[in-house]
Amino acid sequence: MRVFRRRAIKWTRRSRKVCRKAIKSQWFYWLVIVLVFINTCVLATEYYGQPHWLDVLQGVQNSQGISYNMSHVMHFFPAFRKAT
Repeated sequence: MRVFRRRAIKWTRRSRKVCRKAIKSQWFYWLVIVLVFINTCVLATEYYGQPHWLDVLQGVQNSQGISYNMSHVMHFFPAFRKAT
């Protein structure tokens, strides 16, 4: 059990360093900007009486946006916690 715990602690420390480095990188900054822009464009196309395929596209994009935000919260924000 001690070996598993030591490995888990090492893995946690390494993954925090990797996450912290990824979040502070230039490509991650631009990824967030592009995703927000795409989300804004898709949601701006919503209007009354729109075709069914556009409803489906907006629903899929909205679901993917929510999934991305949840994964962002679940995986990246713990990287900033202080190790215990």
